[in-house]
Amino acid sequence: MDRWGDVADGVAQDLMQEQADELDQSEETVEEHRVIGWEKTNLLSKIEFKWKKEDELVLARIRAASDTITKNHFITIFKALDAVYGNIRVPKVNQNGMTVFDENGRIVWERNQDGSYKEDWSLLDGFDIESAIFELQKARTELAVQNNSLFQEAVFAKYIYRDEYQDSYRSLLDGTQGDRNSFAHKATRESRYFAFYKFCLWNSSDILLKEINNLQRIMERIREWRIRSYKSEESLKFQ
Repeated sequence: MDRWGDVADGVAQDLMQEQADELDQSEETVEEHRVIGWEKTNLLSKIEFKWKKEDELVLARIRAASDTITKNHFITIFKALDAVYGNIRVPKVNQNGMTVFDENGRIVWERNQDGSYKEDWSLLDGFDIESAIFELQKARTELAVQNNSLFQEAVFAKYIYRDEYQDSYRSLLDGTQGDRNSFAHKATRESRYFAFYKFCLWNSSDILLKEINNLQRIMERIREWRIRSYKSEESLKFQ
């Protein structure tokens, strides 16, 4: 999945660059994206961004829909990750002594004053490590397939939006280039939001996959360190 991760990162960068380029094109485009406070100099560019109420509502709905799908679709992935974390972290509890869960149904863990998690990796024994690596590999295999499909859907949704934008742009025969851009933006708002929704789904999946990869890598390194340590201790006994 590393190859797909590189490509996906490239697509994400392209999407962000496209938004930046569009903001720099014209005043009409700036108005369309609701950017307030645009300051530009030869040395640097500074954007003060503030959402309008209607845009905040759309964004909140897209995020809520994406979070709901992520929560319901990746239940087994969340359980596999939290099962590993449960061996080394301290769950946060409410005033009634009940474990606290976030909006995605994941356990909320206690943190230190610097924001890092309260963790004790020494609590893991050999069985815990082997079991965690096995479960993480299963989750990784399952998620990799889904992440690939979500990536393809996000890219395809982006292509649909681009095609509709070009069709709308060419359909307006009169007016300036700014008028045609503004018309195309308004005409393709629904497909643009849908493409962003698909991007949010893929992004959530990709973050999960990276979390699994990182956690599995840590587990494998701990296992390797302990094996080396054990071999070193055994070799000293015969000296």
